[in-house]
Amino acid sequence: MTSTALDRKTTLVSIGIIGLMFFIFGFVSWVNAILIPYFKIACELSNFQSYLVAFAFYISYLLMSMPASYILKKLGYKNGIMVGFGLWQWEHCYSSRLLMDVHTLFF
Repeated sequence: MTSTALDRKTTLVSIGIIGLMFFIFGFVSWVNAILIPYFKIACELSNFQSYLVAFAFYISYLLMSMPASYILKKLGYKNGIMVGFGLWQWEHCYSSRLLMDVHTLFF
């Protein structure tokens, strides 16, 4: 196998992964907007409170862009993505644990 074929295959796989992640994050953003009315009903929120959910979701892009750009500049694109996924996984585990603790307190 030549180095150009390996580079082409690696490039196509990398572009495919980035494209897949683009659609996954787009789907999450779309689902967030669809679920706001149901979240409003379930938590008995006012219109203002329910739209704070969307505000918090989208303001995170603004607030986290500067630290993310610093990480990308310091570590590089690939390692920066890995750090982001690691933080995402850590947050998911932590919030799941927190939700379990809240569930045992109230139920």
